[in-house]
Amino acid sequence: MLDNIIDPLRRLKKFSYSGTPLAGCSLEKFNFRMVIINPYIAFYRVIENKVLVYRALHCARDYAHLLKESIK
Repeated sequence: MLDNIIDPLRRLKKFSYSGTPLAGCSLEKFNFRMVIINPYIAFYRVIENKVLVYRALHCARDYAHLLKESIK
């Protein structure tokens, strides 16, 4: 399962902006992007040409709340 999560994240090294931007939520201002790795979602930001992965959460979780807590 770990390989199923890590492999798509490694692709972000070449294609940093390939993930979907978060829109329509209070996290929009932080420029988070997400990659769906069923049944998980990985959340990341691109800052100064570096990909920073913040969390990988199960799709059933309240990701907006958990991401807000992790950036405080």
